[in-house]
Amino acid sequence: MSTRLNELEMVALGPIVNGLTENSPLTEEDRRQLIRYSEATLKIFKEIGMDYPSHLLETTIIPALKKSETTYKQAYRFLEEFGRSYGYEIKDVTCLIIPANKAVYLDQDIIFDKSVLDKFISISYEIDEAHQCFALDRYSACVFHLMRILEAGLNELAKKFNIEFTRTNWQNIIDQIEKAVKDISFSSHGSDWKQVQHSYSEVCTHFRFLKDSWRNYAMHIHEQYSEERAKKIMDNVASFMKDLAGLI
Repeated sequence: MSTRLNELEMVALGPIVNGLTENSPLTEEDRRQLIRYSEATLKIFKEIGMDYPSHLLETTIIPALKKSETTYKQAYRFLEEFGRSYGYEIKDVTCLIIPANKAVYLDQDIIFDKSVLDKFISISYEIDEAHQCFALDRYSACVFHLMRILEAGLNELAKKFNIEFTRTNWQNIIDQIEKAVKDISFSSHGSDWKQVQHSYSEVCTHFRFLKDSWRNYAMHIHEQYSEERAKKIMDNVASFMKDLAGLI
């Protein structure tokens, strides 16, 4: 789930809830805070399929909180009913607890540089899946998506040299790119052709290393990855894709 309640907002509701026995109308500040919390909760509950609490929030509680005449006592009764409905339905929902050091991986750009997302738009889904798989301890699945990210990078590099990528294995692609790199000259790339050739040669070498070290093994059913190995591969792929984005 990509949407999470802000813990600071939940803590901040404490003083409001403790005072929900008064018959005086909600202050504008308290009303806005209760609405914000209720709307955030509604979004999450809809995502996890808690139908009745969602219906109660959407049709009764939030509309009531938006009325300036709603009192603290009325708000308390609404939240009390919501609590009962939540308690009734939560027993049918399985919740996963993700440690804070893993939850950060639910944000797409935590590891991959923005330049990678801008350059390789098609891999946005793969990056998101790799991060979520890592956060959920599905390390082999994480590596699988990382290899698809690399494949997208290899595809773009092949296009740079007008090399057909479809249904051709990595070995053949890298061989063809290396051949094209050797043909780089002053006439094709100008006065800095040697530096350009060197940069592309390094990329090809790195692709070959990644293929031999991880890609070939990740595609086989017997290979399994630990958190440490998956993190090492993810950091390496993220760094490499950033360099590749700057090159092509």
